[in-house]
Amino acid sequence: MIKRFTVEVDPVAVGQAIHAVVQIKVERQDVETARAFRARLSSYTEISGFYKLSGAIDYLIHLHVADIRALSDFLDNRLLALDGVVDASSAIVLAEQKVGYRPA
Repeated sequence: MIKRFTVEVDPVAVGQAIHAVVQIKVERQDVETARAFRARLSSYTEISGFYKLSGAIDYLIHLHVADIRALSDFLDNRLLALDGVVDASSAIVLAEQKVGYRPA
């Protein structure tokens, strides 16, 4: 079943050369705090996707930024500044091997 049609922008072509994956751990939250946290993540244009997870990590985000300095700034001044964020661990994507869902 087709869920949507979309246009995919090449992040490098628009100056967003760094693709990072960030694991986020948050403290236990009440429903309203959790909603506000997810709304704030949704508002960040750098984030191309985020996922609520089960297990030791609470959220996983994909983000695109111009350079290492922009990544550091995003982590320190935007993500870690959010209420309830206990820890964030980032990794820079070196190469994309498979992107998107393709049914068998």
